[in-house]
Amino acid sequence: MSRQLIGAFEKGTRTPNGDQAERLDTELATGGALLFLWEEIRDTRGEPSWWRDVLIQERRARQILEYQPCLIPGMLQTPDYARTLISARQVHRTPEQVEEIVQRRTQRLDVVKGSRPLLWFIVEQPAVELVIGDESITKHQRKRIVELWEEGTIRFQVALPVAWPPGLCPPFRVMCLPDGRSIAHVESAVGGFIESNTERVEFLRTTYNMVQAEALSPSASIQFLEERI
Repeated sequence: MSRQLIGAFEKGTRTPNGDQAERLDTELATGGALLFLWEEIRDTRGEPSWWRDVLIQERRARQILEYQPCLIPGMLQTPDYARTLISARQVHRTPEQVEEIVQRRTQRLDVVKGSRPLLWFIVEQPAVELVIGDESITKHQRKRIVELWEEGTIRFQVALPVAWPPGLCPPFRVMCLPDGRSIAHVESAVGGFIESNTERVEFLRTTYNMVQAEALSPSASIQFLEERI
């Protein structure tokens, strides 16, 4: 490879192909790190830059602890549930673009679960009971969560309304990484951001723990879902 081509890779104006990434990895003796990074970039191409970073960290995480007050978490959504939400909000998208987003969203869990991380979700009761699309779509979504719990892929809890709610904040996830660090992803109406400040991440972890203390147990939460299928 020419010096000009390598310079283009460094500046981000060109993206190496698989063979080039493998060759660079060998020449620089990075032990597979460059090839791994290339695969992650390839798999997240087409995603917004802020979301691409989230997906990369999501795939590395040993634990993902998610609190969702409004909807079923994206990683757990069925195609019909996701399609209804995306079509209703992203009205500028063509049907083909909507289907592409649905596919990417519903494949996230399959990508993550291969490394067997701890995936623990806490969802507020109104979000669980909210009808999205129609009763059939919503019941199928609840059934899917029960199936994921039964196969041991996820842990799931329903947070009941309380007079002194510790949650009632935007959705967030705390992700525990292989190097021992924890980071968080906080959602907003126009995207989201990754939080790496130790004190702020700890605050979110404490919030998660307080919500969990008020929630139904995992087994009671699954029974709650089964009664609504």
